[in-house]
Amino acid sequence: MLAVPLEQLRKERGYKYADLVEMTGLCTQAVVAVHRGRGMTDSLAKIAKAYYHYVCIPGQRPDLHLGAQLRAHRLANGITLKGASESSGVAVKTIERIERGEVCYVGVVCAYAEAIATALTLIDHGTYQLRVAQADLDDWHSKRVLPVDAWAYDEALTVHLQRRVDVAERWLCPR
Repeated sequence: MLAVPLEQLRKERGYKYADLVEMTGLCTQAVVAVHRGRGMTDSLAKIAKAYYHYVCIPGQRPDLHLGAQLRAHRLANGITLKGASESSGVAVKTIERIERGEVCYVGVVCAYAEAIATALTLIDHGTYQLRVAQADLDDWHSKRVLPVDAWAYDEALTVHLQRRVDVAERWLCPR
């Protein structure tokens, strides 16, 4: 669950709940609820960004909203809405709302994520930028169908996207 890493980040940074209220514009109850594993997904996203982190699913594009990441994971593993609903105890309509990116309770989203056997994690800004750049580069390589005389454009765009990956790799903090 995300409550433990969020609380660790808060303590590492020396933030008080009042600091996060000021940084995010949320009320104190919303900040405390998210740190206790409750609250709403939009509040979670704002708090994660205040820590310079993002909520993500391993192996999914972090630039997609969380619901789209969960939907992509569910479909890639051949899990139906009904199957996900039965194993998670979350109603089909609620799963559809989550996948559309509508605001839901964090606990419900976590239950759905656990039911489709994936984990919600926090990744830092550098890792986020690296994964977005790599996903863009992979998309470019998988989708490029250019006429022969466009090789110069093809090469220039590949170099541009590779530079984005290289820059993002430099942003990563040593662990």
